[in-house]
Amino acid sequence: MPTTFTSAAAVETIAEECIRKWHPELYRAPIRYVVCSKAVKNRGRHVLGKARKVTNLAAYLALGGMEEPEPDEPPSPFFVIEIAYDTWELLTHDQRLALVDHELCHCVIDEDTERRDNLGLRGHDLEEFAAVVQRHGLWKPDVKYFAQVLRERELQEESAQEKER
Repeated sequence: MPTTFTSAAAVETIAEECIRKWHPELYRAPIRYVVCSKAVKNRGRHVLGKARKVTNLAAYLALGGMEEPEPDEPPSPFFVIEIAYDTWELLTHDQRLALVDHELCHCVIDEDTERRDNLGLRGHDLEEFAAVVQRHGLWKPDVKYFAQVLRERELQEESAQEKER
């Protein structure tokens, strides 16, 4: 069965909350939200979501000719946040919030440019294998920083649990 795409009002609602709380720079960013019917696999793992930047011909076609660009000027680019519906349905609200927040973290706006296309995509802060960390420890600055953030988060959670008791 082919993958289908539909608009995603529930994702957009969560994104609005995330933007308000953690991504104010994206408040006026052109972002579209879609769900695909099923998750694709990449390197053996299900892809829960994906942030994309749509430009040029793809932007023109996606806009359905609604925005007629000036001659010699491409249509305005925009972001697309795509979520896999089959896995979205299995997530709790907090997991959905984290997923949408994750995808929004990829979206960057370069405020210091006069260019019409000031949108960009950011990669992940950390890419590492658990086995390498097991063998070599916190060998890179980004791995060390990530471990520090995890320790701080654990302390916050422990503190919150103590307050509940």
